[in-house]
Amino acid sequence: MNFKVDYLLIPFLFCGLFCFSKPLLAEVSSFIKVPSNATLVEEKLASAGSWANFRNNAGSIRYESNRIFKEGYDLLVSEQSDDKASLLIIHSIPNKFLQNYSDQEKCEKSLSETKESPIVFNNLSFSSIEELSKWFGEFSRGSGKEGKELYKICAGSCSPQYHLGIRKKESNLLVKADIVCGPARDKSDDQYNLKLYSVREG
Repeated sequence: MNFKVDYLLIPFLFCGLFCFSKPLLAEVSSFIKVPSNATLVEEKLASAGSWANFRNNAGSIRYESNRIFKEGYDLLVSEQSDDKASLLIIHSIPNKFLQNYSDQEKCEKSLSETKESPIVFNNLSFSSIEELSKWFGEFSRGSGKEGKELYKICAGSCSPQYHLGIRKKESNLLVKADIVCGPARDKSDDQYNLKLYSVREG
């Protein structure tokens, strides 16, 4: 998401497919497609408005992304075999994009390139869902090591589209982030589309 402009805090989302101890659904093409056995647990439009996020209002990205992260985590640790997930896929993508703007050619070129070869942040490990949420909030605002690196690559008016893959290994959460650097988001709409997928692997 392009949280450069607004008070974007913790949204999640990624459809990353990654390897830790074993190949992860290698037949699926990167983040654009989700596995055929994935379940769409929730889809939510959330506001990027600064004041709503500052106050952590229901409907803001900060509030809804925190809620979705926790909902997904519950699936990873569920003791019910019918509910338990081995992989979470989270997307956080602007709801609408600008049609005419100064960096359009640059951003369209970046979109074409990163759809084929996303900007990847791999081998990330977190001890809790709260730690992951805090990291993502900083990352999506261009803070911290990975956030600063991302904003150098996806610069100008171009907007990052976040695709996160989350696994639980022992007491840690292992994360891969695939980023598409695409068109400038339409701030008059000021919403992001958040999606949470659950994947059960046999």
